[in-house]
Amino acid sequence: MIQGGASADDDWGIVIQARLGSTRLPRKMLAEVGGGRSLLDTILGRLIEQFGASRLVLATTIETADDDLIEVAARSDVAVHRGSVANVLERFLGAADLRGWSKIVRVCADNPFLLPGGIAPLVEVGRSSGADYVAYRFGDGTWSILSHCGLFAEYVTCDALREVARVAEAPTAFEHVTNYVYTHPERFRTASIPVPLESVIATWRLTVDTQADLDVVRAVASGAGGVVPTTIEQIAAIIDRHPALVESMRASIERNGK
Repeated sequence: MIQGGASADDDWGIVIQARLGSTRLPRKMLAEVGGGRSLLDTILGRLIEQFGASRLVLATTIETADDDLIEVAARSDVAVHRGSVANVLERFLGAADLRGWSKIVRVCADNPFLLPGGIAPLVEVGRSSGADYVAYRFGDGTWSILSHCGLFAEYVTCDALREVARVAEAPTAFEHVTNYVYTHPERFRTASIPVPLESVIATWRLTVDTQADLDVVRAVASGAGGVVPTTIEQIAAIIDRHPALVESMRASIERNGK
């Protein structure tokens, strides 16, 4: 189990990426996950419980459809930055500027089982190493953001993101925010934390991109009594009791690339 609180320093915060215009599962952020709570409500609630609302900013788009996400954030007293649909990198920098943060933790809101206790280690390693980018990493070298497990966040400095905005040309750099940083080790300094219980979670897909993914997440939450489980061990116990979930996740991994 990953645990840990956050540093009291105010130079970093958590930026949550969310929008309603998903093509594979439209309006998924408002879909009920467990306990009558939506995907976005779930992730905000878990982060607020550990870090407080002032540590968070929701980064969404200027599209009218995303007004509904603003209402969700307002109910939780979470600040919002709205920006370009395509330029997600700009959205993150705008969110950081809103609070004056020089370092951010990136959270994708389609990961309802993200482990809030895994965030403090990212910040601590970032501070101690001086790295531009810190993330959990599998034994084969794969960064957690490129996996399907949906359990981990990423740490990145705003200076690194501004450098990406200055030099990058490929659209993927602006859409995927951190991609240019961790794929250019000659330009940016990276550090990693080993993925815990790697052999257990390596075959999991708990990110929500499709209806099949949503069905899996709901089934896991149902197995936990209608709430979102908070540890790898709790999730593993539920999955072990429902072999069909393993098959569904495996099929979704084959259909959906990273």
